[in-house]
Amino acid sequence: MKIRTSKLRFSLALAGTLAATLTVTGMPLSADDRDILRESTTKPYLFVILDTSGSMNWAPRCTAADVADGDCTYLCPTGDCAVPRDGDDPASKFRQSKEALYEVLKEVDDIDLGFATYNSDDLGVTNKHWLYKVITGEPQITLESGAGYPLHGTDEVFGPAIACDRGDGDDNEMGCFATSDRAADTTDIWEMTKVRRLPKFGVNPSAATTPVSFYIRNANQVYYVTYSGATQAYDSEILVHVRVDRCTGTPTNDPSNGCNAASERTLQGQLDIRYSLVGDFIMWDFNVRRTPVVGSSGNGYFNATFSTSGNTCTGL
Repeated sequence: MKIRTSKLRFSLALAGTLAATLTVTGMPLSADDRDILRESTTKPYLFVILDTSGSMNWAPRCTAADVADGDCTYLCPTGDCAVPRDGDDPASKFRQSKEALYEVLKEVDDIDLGFATYNSDDLGVTNKHWLYKVITGEPQITLESGAGYPLHGTDEVFGPAIACDRGDGDDNEMGCFATSDRAADTTDIWEMTKVRRLPKFGVNPSAATTPVSFYIRNANQVYYVTYSGATQAYDSEILVHVRVDRCTGTPTNDPSNGCNAASERTLQGQLDIRYSLVGDFIMWDFNVRRTPVVGSSGNGYFNATFSTSGNTCTGL
């Protein structure tokens, strides 16, 4: 589904449709054979089909001019852009459609409603993730350039593990290795977003947390970054132990030894840092792509989804 309107525009369109529907003088929306189910009614019928296709996890088109006009807030000039919490994100088409539908229908009385989705039998969710934000003012580890890590206000994903390496190719391997320009560069938004979205801690940190590591590059120096923590629940705040080791191989921006072993790096700094909860979500990451393509599929980082569905039911 290619929604090209903001939630506001969607709400107005839906409200207009319902208003037109409610002007019908007591007649059903379709043929009179509906009366086989009901002898008579003064209420009109409205049947809503919900689009549950994968692209509903992405943002609708929102240009800089749209943002300036207040029509939308999440910049997505091409449409179909990945959003931080996928279909649970306020900027996603699915969340906007649900909110708009709720806002309109809560004002509507005396109408018979029906709901259905696309053919999606065997729906299921295998697990969920949590999005946390680095709390502004928390201590930072100082890199060789003087830059602080992690950046205040940046989002990071926690929850069930996903392998960093997604297959052959630079982008699939970005952040997973120290060599051949595969360390995520701190000046590259997509590369840093990928490692920030690499899930940390695991399924149930109340029982155990699983350390997660990746590589970053700052000012021509490669670092090995590890996230760990004591057992704790996914509450409104969590405490994360962040450790940064400087790779000691040469050249510093592409260490020939790979920086794979502890002997090939030295401690730069480690801190316990507080993160605040943004929200939980069902991950739907469709592909590994830096930018969305108009009329095609959106950008992504891991090609990993945690929901399932089938379409084997034909209705026959």
